[in-house]
Amino acid sequence: SIHAPVLSTVPLVPVEDVDACASILQGGIWKGLECAPHPLNRAGSAKGRLIGGNLTILQTLIGTSDFPVQSGDILIIEEVDEMLYHLDRMLLHLDRAGVLSSIAGLCVGDMTDMRDNTKAYGFSSDNPYGLSAEEIIAERLKASAIPVGFGLPCGHGVRNHPLLLGAPVEMTVGANGTELRHV
Repeated sequence: SIHAPVLSTVPLVPVEDVDACASILQGGIWKGLECAPHPLNRAGSAKGRLIGGNLTILQTLIGTSDFPVQSGDILIIEEVDEMLYHLDRMLLHLDRAGVLSSIAGLCVGDMTDMRDNTKAYGFSSDNPYGLSAEEIIAERLKASAIPVGFGLPCGHGVRNHPLLLGAPVEMTVGANGTELRHV
């Protein structure tokens, strides 16, 4: 399957992302993608099947026959309009279910319009979570040795580069950024 812009967003997506999606749909070869360095990246490389998408959907599928993530996969996650404590809870669920310890690498796409707490358990005291979405992800993966690449142009941001889910890829995270290459 393809993780790509939905038709209603095509007018908002840069032409290079629309062209890349059209190429895949017409039988062209997915070329992969590259993105700039990110301060939270963890260097390394891995090979595996590219799988993932919206974190809420993935987390909801844990324990069902539809859960797509397998050991050795390169997981890509993106999210939109969630509370930061929800993000932390979803990552904890993936961790406790053994997902984060079984994947070969993690790519982090857009974390768009994420919201922080403004109330503590319904009371009117200020209770900000205190970390960005990317910092929460890095914290949850602190004990892991897998490569982690942040800032991939996919999800609900300005860019939404198509991803060929299920494709064998090589992920490289280094000083020049993150690269996903179809192998």
